[in-house]
Amino acid sequence: MSELTFAAMREDEIPAVARIVSLAFAGPRESTTEWITKAGVQHFRVLRPSAGDPVACLLRIPMGEYFGGRSIPMIGIAGVGVAPEGRGKGLAGQLMTSAVREMHEEGVPLSGLYPATQPLYQRVGYEQAGHRFEIKMSVRSIDVKEKSLAIRAITDADEPGIRACYSDFARAHDGLLDRGEYIWARVKSLRDVAYAGFAAVDETGRIEGYLYLNQQRWPEGTQDISLTDFVFATPRAGRRLWAFLEDFSSIAIDLTFFGGPLHPALHFLAEQRFTSTHRLNWMLRIVDVKKCLEARGYPGSARAQVHLDIRDDTIPANAGPWTVTVEGGGAIVERGGRGDLRLSIRALAPLFSGYLSAAQLAQLGRIEGSSAAIAAAAGVFPAGTPWLSDMY
Repeated sequence: MSELTFAAMREDEIPAVARIVSLAFAGPRESTTEWITKAGVQHFRVLRPSAGDPVACLLRIPMGEYFGGRSIPMIGIAGVGVAPEGRGKGLAGQLMTSAVREMHEEGVPLSGLYPATQPLYQRVGYEQAGHRFEIKMSVRSIDVKEKSLAIRAITDADEPGIRACYSDFARAHDGLLDRGEYIWARVKSLRDVAYAGFAAVDETGRIEGYLYLNQQRWPEGTQDISLTDFVFATPRAGRRLWAFLEDFSSIAIDLTFFGGPLHPALHFLAEQRFTSTHRLNWMLRIVDVKKCLEARGYPGSARAQVHLDIRDDTIPANAGPWTVTVEGGGAIVERGGRGDLRLSIRALAPLFSGYLSAAQLAQLGRIEGSSAAIAAAAGVFPAGTPWLSDMY
């Protein structure tokens, strides 16, 4: 194969990229072409030979992700595909290496993805950093009677209020996306299935919570309900949305939505009558160490200094010693320091997100350092349960 160039996709390459993606994910060519157009040709990257069609592609999704109550600019990666005739030649690795380096050159702090295969992404610095579970329950088991707020259908005019409500909700949960237009479109229509929105509003019309639902009717006349969003900014809105869903119980059987091992809305239920099924852990890549660590929020009570020594073969600018000084809920990250805690850029991702604690990473052999260095890192990067409802 001739020398390949990593580049932005051109309009005239849509058919070739649609072929790659449809063969990679077994999707119809027509709907794949529509997906490419909606996502935006400018957001695709390809490996292009000196002559002929692209042989590999990926989609970049601009958005943000909340950690410590702050939104960090990030690029989601999706639609990674290699033409069948080009597989087994290292093209996916070349594609991802080029993509990570491009993001670093652009000053992007963070990148994320859902892996079809982990080793490919681990080789360029991504690692598991959070959860996505499918939650399923009987609609008849809800038993929440809150009626203090009105429920009404969401209209286009509600868009600012919906997004404000989501932001209030999302910043309280590590890992939730600060959505861009690509993700917001998927809340309303996912894989050609439309979802209807309903909002819980106060007496002034302010939106305190909302959900988007789809009803799948079965031949016998019953239905199942699935949600793309279940969001609340106040406790009464969370309870009111449950009561709204319970009103479907005369004909609805099962309710399905996504979250962490335990979606926060489940705390309003009287009984633990639901199942949480693991679907896929998502991965993160710290693209720019200084920008990423300075962008997130930290525990307000934390006042500490952590000395990291990072290995990063893909982005040498990230490698070496860094001093992270945390105070007042923020951090200053500077070059140099003692390098007390030694870790790869891969290991930094779950430490950063809270998916694994410093002590847990040490048990796994993923970081090395004294007990004092590990304790300092634990105070700065507390373990938690970072999660996502969105798939991208």
